[in-house]
Amino acid sequence: MSSRTLPFLRRRPSRLCLLLVVLMLAASPLWAQFSGRLQGTVLDPTGAVVANANVTLTNPDTNQVAHSVSDGSGQYHFESLAPGNYRLDAVAGGFQPQQVAITVTTQQVANVDVKLTVLQANNTVQVTESTPALDPEENRVQTTLSTEQVRTLPLQNRGTLNLVFSAPGVSGYTQNLDNFANEETPDANANGHFSGSNLYIIDGITSTSNVTGGTNNITPNPDSLQEIAIQTNTFSPEFAGGAGVTTELTTKGGSNTFHGAGEYSFYNQDLQARSYFVPIVSPYKQMEYSGVLGGPIWKNKTFFEASVEKKAATTPATTGFIATEDPALRTLLQNNFPGTIGTKLLTTFPTQGVNRLSVKYYTSPDLTTQCATPSGTCTIPFIDNASQTTAPYNNGLQYSLRLDQLFRGGKDRVYAYYFHIDHEVQVIDPRPQFSSSNDTTSNLYHINYTHVFSPSLLNEASFAYDRVDG
Repeated sequence: MSSRTLPFLRRRPSRLCLLLVVLMLAASPLWAQFSGRLQGTVLDPTGAVVANANVTLTNPDTNQVAHSVSDGSGQYHFESLAPGNYRLDAVAGGFQPQQVAITVTTQQVANVDVKLTVLQANNTVQVTESTPALDPEENRVQTTLSTEQVRTLPLQNRGTLNLVFSAPGVSGYTQNLDNFANEETPDANANGHFSGSNLYIIDGITSTSNVTGGTNNITPNPDSLQEIAIQTNTFSPEFAGGAGVTTELTTKGGSNTFHGAGEYSFYNQDLQARSYFVPIVSPYKQMEYSGVLGGPIWKNKTFFEASVEKKAATTPATTGFIATEDPALRTLLQNNFPGTIGTKLLTTFPTQGVNRLSVKYYTSPDLTTQCATPSGTCTIPFIDNASQTTAPYNNGLQYSLRLDQLFRGGKDRVYAYYFHIDHEVQVIDPRPQFSSSNDTTSNLYHINYTHVFSPSLLNEASFAYDRVDG
């Protein structure tokens, strides 16, 4: 059997290298989707290492199982772990099986040594592992907020990113954020770096704007999150894109049991505290509905997690000053210029809901002269100073769906995530027919495939696409 080399590659092998370099440079920043790691040493009762011990790691929520074998130094390793609770089982000839309960968090390198006891009876010893006060394998300056903390900590406007300020060393202000506006972010600072150097990551992909540095495009509602990891120093090399605060959001995945939660929030001026300097609060109303639901599609193989959050609000009334035509001008136009476009526009769409304060300019009957004070023929009120009080609506809707599929007993893993946001802010015009809204839409698509070749070798392939309109 003969083989042939493509002429393109035979003549110019450097072209292939150039093509690969271009593709890598053009790619968007992607990090490992599941960033937790677990390692440790298997020991006997004397403290000597135990080689060739079979170590099994099980996720009790999905029954996903990973295997490792301790090497000649007694060490075992597990990579690409999603945050959550795990069960570690260690078995070696001549020793009793040991079982350890472990919790792995986002970006954590957990170090758990397993000490075996000599086999005396056919039983299993279960040990509950608690996180040590000092882990020698950890060098991160990071605060990790668990599912319970994310769910129960007080949040202004339910804004997820307001939790960034719970990390030690982070200062700044929240700018009254919610989970619907894009290109907005808390003004968080750490280590002397300004907020424009911050980085935001969702399930291993960046959600940081490539237009405005340090701002976030996509913010999932807090009920849909497994963890929030906030790093302020000693970043991994993969986080070279940000020198300030790195905030990593990890979404919830489904499990073998159905689970869910729902929440309703209501705010208005009657529920807001007054102060000596602000005895009266302008009327407003805000309602938010949110819910999450997850579970198995096919037990031990296929799982889903869906979330939704909706906001319906009217902002506190504010008064602004505008310039608008005087009613005398409309009368003048109807009498002297009845067929013009300007006359039809001003008579068909008159201003409404404005408070006229004073005349700003006067005009002559033929509209050729304008003046600030009446003089000669310039006596007809033309433009008025007026005020307008508005309370525009501010509505939002976001929803997401995550699917996880396990193959070959968990050695192959496929993750798919879709996230969508609609945000509408009303723009009220003195002529109601010309009122509009500023609408923004955000979409995120993310697919990840992980293949485990051996306990010490795996490969991840990811594709992500996000788009912000408006």
